[in-house]
Amino acid sequence: MFQSLIFLMAGGVLGVLLSPSEDTFKNLVAGRRGELTGKWSQTCAASYHKPYARVDVVRVTQRADGKVSGTVRRVEPAGERGRKWHLAGLVNGDELVLIFQPRGRNYDGSSYGAIVLHRNSQGARNAWCGSYVRPGTDVDRPTGVSNWERVDLTWSRDFAK
Repeated sequence: MFQSLIFLMAGGVLGVLLSPSEDTFKNLVAGRRGELTGKWSQTCAASYHKPYARVDVVRVTQRADGKVSGTVRRVEPAGERGRKWHLAGLVNGDELVLIFQPRGRNYDGSSYGAIVLHRNSQGARNAWCGSYVRPGTDVDRPTGVSNWERVDLTWSRDFAK
């Protein structure tokens, strides 16, 4: 009888102590289920600094409050395979705004910038289109002065590979 009373009291104390954490746990679980959460294929169009298209795998976590974070890993072309970036930003309805910066090795000094994507209304939530801007090639500019290069970008859930 005495042991039952102690277990009952201990359970009550734990319940009181952990009850504020219940909402935190629910938000954590719900945040991992945002519509952007998961794996995306990112296609970067040919550009001035790289005259060929690139393909990346993006892994995203979207929280219930609209905060988005994730990682980007280059898969094509083969010579750039393994490059990585971290990204973070916000989604609001059909607009997604992110910043990205390099992770790990293969940092080239200008591999950072901002991404703005808009949900493709014909893509049934499976495609986002837009562009990213990054420091451009310093052609005919003094050292330290950079132009901003804009590159078209598409996110898709369609994985052919």
